[in-house]
Amino acid sequence: MRSGRRRREVEAERKREMEAERKREMEAERKREMEAERKREMDAER
Repeated sequence: MRSGRRRREVEAERKREMEAERKREMEAERKREMEAERKREMDAER
């Protein structure tokens, strides 16, 4: 039995994890920007 298929599965798995990681980072970044925006608006109201 050759391990070619197994390696492809591992590669695909790693790729999916990297995609999910990048997605989480983008979400966190957007969240930080929204927080900063709300903070600026609150400061402007004062």
